[in-house]
Amino acid sequence: MPGTYKTMKMDAENFKPHKMYCKDGSVKDAKTFKDHLKFKKMGCGHTKKEAMAMKHGDDKKKKKK
Repeated sequence: MPGTYKTMKMDAENFKPHKMYCKDGSVKDAKTFKDHLKFKKMGCGHTKKEAMAMKHGDDKKKKKK
């Protein structure tokens, strides 16, 4: 039985192109696994909600410093 999205190991072999949502509201197309890693490092997520949570999390960290 194939694993679910959450349990599958993400690597170049089982990568599927998808959209990623960034903290600034932009939407990126992760066409390759390399793109996916780049966008993840930029703070993009798989859902708009996830991206907004990262954005608000960054704001809280800045205020504490």
